[in-house]
Amino acid sequence: MTIKHIVTACILVMVVSISGIEAAPAPLNRISSTSPTPTKDPQPIISGVQVTAQASSVTITWTTDRPATSAVMYAKETLATATPIGSHMLTTKHRIVLTNLTPATSYVYRIIAAVDDDHVATTNNRLFTTLDTAGNQVPPTRPLAPTPAFDVGPTDSSGPTINVWYGDSQNFGGRSGQSQRWVNILGRVNDPDGVKSLRYQLNEGEAQKLSLGPFASSNLCRDRRIYDKGDFNIEIATSDLNAGTNTITLTALDKKDQSSTKEMSFTYKKQTAGLPYVVNWTNQSSIQNAAHVVDGKWSKNGSTIGTDQAFWGYDRSVAIGDINWTDYEVTVPITIRGFDPDGFKSPSNGPGVGVIMRWQGHYGQGEGPYGDQWPECQPRVGFMPFGVLGWYRWRASTGEYSLHFYGNNEKVIKENSTINLEFDVAYNFKVRVTTDPEQGHVYSMKVWRAGNPEPESWSVGPVKSPDSLANGSLLLVSHHADATFGTVRVKPMTYQIYLPTIRR
Repeated sequence: MTIKHIVTACILVMVVSISGIEAAPAPLNRISSTSPTPTKDPQPIISGVQVTAQASSVTITWTTDRPATSAVMYAKETLATATPIGSHMLTTKHRIVLTNLTPATSYVYRIIAAVDDDHVATTNNRLFTTLDTAGNQVPPTRPLAPTPAFDVGPTDSSGPTINVWYGDSQNFGGRSGQSQRWVNILGRVNDPDGVKSLRYQLNEGEAQKLSLGPFASSNLCRDRRIYDKGDFNIEIATSDLNAGTNTITLTALDKKDQSSTKEMSFTYKKQTAGLPYVVNWTNQSSIQNAAHVVDGKWSKNGSTIGTDQAFWGYDRSVAIGDINWTDYEVTVPITIRGFDPDGFKSPSNGPGVGVIMRWQGHYGQGEGPYGDQWPECQPRVGFMPFGVLGWYRWRASTGEYSLHFYGNNEKVIKENSTINLEFDVAYNFKVRVTTDPEQGHVYSMKVWRAGNPEPESWSVGPVKSPDSLANGSLLLVSHHADATFGTVRVKPMTYQIYLPTIRR
């Protein structure tokens, strides 16, 4: 199945896309000079949803509290491989007509409304059923899966269960290098009575409180790094670690004040990883032997690692290499198997996969040059500054998937929307960073189908990234995606492509 872009059209009052979706009343024009100005207001509010069904078509209407784009995802089974289709026109009254539907059939759908790339709202999954060929209503042909409650199951007489992902004995640093300023210990805690609190001690030090997903201390922290119920992420500065063995003691308390304790240990060795650097997952007994899982529950399957639908979420990521790397090129095959429908709403604002170059770690409130814009969260949620993020992602302001560079200005700095990636097909992603004395930090990216000859030209770039860091590791990013990453190959680079100086 091909991930299709919304068809661009003009002049027509009514536009019909190649997917059989009629969007009215606005033509599907790409927003250029009329693009919405970024705003600090919250995402739009969707209300008044109405569905009018026919045998082979459905009309969906709704309103928003402020002008926004219109889009609908729909499918007979799962929205993981569905593409948002609709209109880019900013309006408060929305109307989408779905055509070429099967009579007497139930579909799951979701509405998406966007003010700009950073302010996106979605509904939960909903269900509609088309009429039969005689125009009669029929019962739903499939149930809509219920939303699970936060606390389920019978009560018990014991404390919470603490599960540390990636094992009770882990390794950081050493030959795999220091990939960021932090060490992350990830896991999940659960209890039928509900979990009241979770704390940890490093090397028998003072107990520190941990936030649990998804109910973070602030709405600005919610639905980010600790994404699912009971998830935790212990974020420890490498400067606070012992050289060698370190111990973590976790203490959890349920809502009946029943407690449980778990201990784990890890070794830390400060060592630089050189270039070239290759990670063949087939040769690794665990991901942590050659990389550093920053967020999410990743699994290794033969020659690939990835996040599946059971654990997809916000910025699932793995750091590879060394924080001291400067100019290098990475090549990694990526296979997209599906995208999370929840990835279209804020604060995620569109699913995607790719690579961050020159990664040094997350930032908290008051930390780094962008510290004034990050909320105080545990774990930290600030992802800038970095070098650049090169990825394939859905953009709210265009309604399309595109291959693009995302910079420290929180904007797309270079884009290619002509490349369509198919599900369940491996594509090689190659991203390069070089430093030129006059032009600064220059990034290039190309993507091509695995097994085909490598194209000579770059798909995106070369382009400079605003406020790029001068050094850092690389970060594999699976943002609300069911995706796998293959063998990672990194080689050192020197500047090879000259960008002419533009004089004003």
